[in-house]
Amino acid sequence: MALTPLTWKMLPPMTVTTSTVHGILDTIYNCGRQTTYVDGTLKSASSTSWTWNRDNTNSINTGSTTAVYASLTTPNPSLLAQSTILIGSTSTPVAIKYARSGGSDVWSSSKIMAGLGKGSGSYLNWNVLGSSGTGTPFTSGEFTGYLSIASTSVSITTIMIFESQEALAIFGLDNSGNVRAGLFSGAFIDPLSSDLANAESDGRLYGISGLGAYTTTGIHPNWLSGGAGATYQDILTYYSSGSPLPTACVFNPGLGSVRYFGRAAAYTSPTLSFVTPAGDIPRIPIQIVYIITSITGFSGQLREIYLTRSGAMGSLLYELGTNHGYFVSSATSSFNESILLKA
Repeated sequence: MALTPLTWKMLPPMTVTTSTVHGILDTIYNCGRQTTYVDGTLKSASSTSWTWNRDNTNSINTGSTTAVYASLTTPNPSLLAQSTILIGSTSTPVAIKYARSGGSDVWSSSKIMAGLGKGSGSYLNWNVLGSSGTGTPFTSGEFTGYLSIASTSVSITTIMIFESQEALAIFGLDNSGNVRAGLFSGAFIDPLSSDLANAESDGRLYGISGLGAYTTTGIHPNWLSGGAGATYQDILTYYSSGSPLPTACVFNPGLGSVRYFGRAAAYTSPTLSFVTPAGDIPRIPIQIVYIITSITGFSGQLREIYLTRSGAMGSLLYELGTNHGYFVSSATSSFNESILLKA
């Protein structure tokens, strides 16, 4: 049985004033703390609202923001608690846990990294592995470990944040409007099953997907039709053993370990003419598989994240005066392969 549909809302994009790891984190924090969505609705009146906090007193870089973390403003008590955290530091951390095995994606002073806590308590300290080795920056729960979502080797000048009732998405763009950084985090995969082998006790799957730390490029314009991420830069759900290709992982239900996942297939390149005979813009569900050394089995379906016709990054889909959602693509200045976050 499908989960309750999510509603995605976009916060007003915010300009990065200082293009350092600390400056980018500050902009993410300030962007997330805005009180009104682009559609004019107040966060305080919406079930999609997340509360954003930051750590600018950590001993690793006292006085600079080294972590930003977000959790639902009004969490559903019947669901597992979750928190998303982003980190960056110009000083070497003591010891932290990584999402990708094999040491191919680790901290550097030019990276923004992110992780997801499941069953998470309050924030404690990101710069710690912990005596149990769980690496969680929170007082309780499990933690995916950190994966890369951005590099300051490319100029990130704008931050875009999308919030929903159980997941969020963050993107960084350069001054030409090209997407250079990206993250999906939370319960954005529906396992389409309540079996405890397939889903957590609340029927969800909790995961995280990051673009990687590309130094010269970002999301590829043909990211959907070019294959399941093996050669194309793909924010959406792919794991590769190479670096710095994207990483995507989901908690194994009931456990603290993770498995990698990806899109089930490449999709025929959708253009502006990819509409129904009546002119309606389609919303096609995207299926997810889990990956060990190759595609191993079905994991679920993305939640109100659809394949659609080409669009410009961050633009709204209006039909008959109604906002139907937001395009996520590789650039704001051209119509490229897109997904739609349904409003």
